[in-house]
Amino acid sequence: PGEQTLQNENVRTDKVTNSRPGIEIYKEDLSGNVLAGAVFTLKDSEGQDVAASSYTSRTGDGLVTIAYLSKGTYTLNEISAPKGFVALPEPVTITIGDDNSVSVDGPTGLWRLDPNPESGMTAAITIKDRPTAFRVVKVGNGQSGTDPDSGNEGSVPLQGVHFALYRQVTDVHGEKVKDYTPMRGYEDLVTDENGIVPNVTMALSAGTYYLTETSTVDGYDLLPKDLCFTIGIDGTISIEDIDQKGWLSQETDPDTGHVAYVITIPNEEQHKVRFKKVDVAKPAESALEGAVFDLYRVVGGQRETTPMISGLTSGEDGILAIGGVEEIQLPVGVYHLIETNAPEGYYLRDDPVIVTVTHDPAPRGVSYDDGTGISQDGEGITYDEESGVYTMLISNSTGVELPASGGIGTRLFTIFGLILVTAAAAGLAFRAGRGRIHSR
Repeated sequence: PGEQTLQNENVRTDKVTNSRPGIEIYKEDLSGNVLAGAVFTLKDSEGQDVAASSYTSRTGDGLVTIAYLSKGTYTLNEISAPKGFVALPEPVTITIGDDNSVSVDGPTGLWRLDPNPESGMTAAITIKDRPTAFRVVKVGNGQSGTDPDSGNEGSVPLQGVHFALYRQVTDVHGEKVKDYTPMRGYEDLVTDENGIVPNVTMALSAGTYYLTETSTVDGYDLLPKDLCFTIGIDGTISIEDIDQKGWLSQETDPDTGHVAYVITIPNEEQHKVRFKKVDVAKPAESALEGAVFDLYRVVGGQRETTPMISGLTSGEDGILAIGGVEEIQLPVGVYHLIETNAPEGYYLRDDPVIVTVTHDPAPRGVSYDDGTGISQDGEGITYDEESGVYTMLISNSTGVELPASGGIGTRLFTIFGLILVTAAAAGLAFRAGRGRIHSR
């Protein structure tokens, strides 16, 4: 029954209780501090948005949303991180069981599940962000000394190199270009005793920037072109120029989990390399099409988890290329070339091709081992003095389909077996008939 009001109307008040309690999703850092401003998407198993296209963690308690989910599997993905933090490296999967139970899977150490929150909800899921740092270091080709952060053995930090930082802007034609003037306060950035360029940190807003070397120290040449880098809304750093990708490294502190991006700008000539895919049985005269590789930087003896170049693919001439670019300029360091797709009819390589770039002048500045022996003692590598390019042969061995795998091989063996069985049966019948004739 309703209650009568002054307007002669009946008003009825009902309390609606949701029979399926929700799941609270929160955001905090590794130390348990609340983080506001992180943006997420929540999608079902078919890739459709759940209720809204995105959710943002709020100030005060870091609540992202309270999700009322039916049985099934859902994907929670962080698409934008608060400034100074890096987003989840991969999505978190939330599974709702038949009994309304909740299970979570995702990057180790970056989420927490509370199955019995004080709020009385079904569960509470807390997503953790890692603090991140960013620095740019200028090094030179020295005879002694090592910059431990750059991974460049034999290189030394350069103090007193001047830079200017520019934003990327959109011109009247809609093209992305370098701004006419440097950013205010970033007109003259001078490297310190550690070679670090000041003020180029994660304090910068998300966007694309150009770092221009304006003057250098005696004995070194200016960079021939700008360093163009991007700070993503997810807190990651990237370099698009294939010639400069090797300058970027990512480090994760094993004790704190903090992430640091380092761009090491070398003031030296880099070695140009290209890779050719060949048959191991005839490396000199073969070229294999359709092989795909990723190139990784090795820092401190450990291969980085994110490739510096992805999707290097061999063409008809066997040369690995991406976007039409065949030559890769690599600074001093060690690299792993990992095959992700083998040419048709060939085995996928199990081990990486190990490429080592040193300060030695050409043609001894680059060496490699593709694991098959064709590159041992310098075999399998050539150097063109005119172009200054090293060409390395990366081999594959053929794979033969076994009969057990099906196809025509299985059918032939089956037919042959039936013929043998039929012949054997006929022989037995013939001998049995002869026995009966002789017994008469």
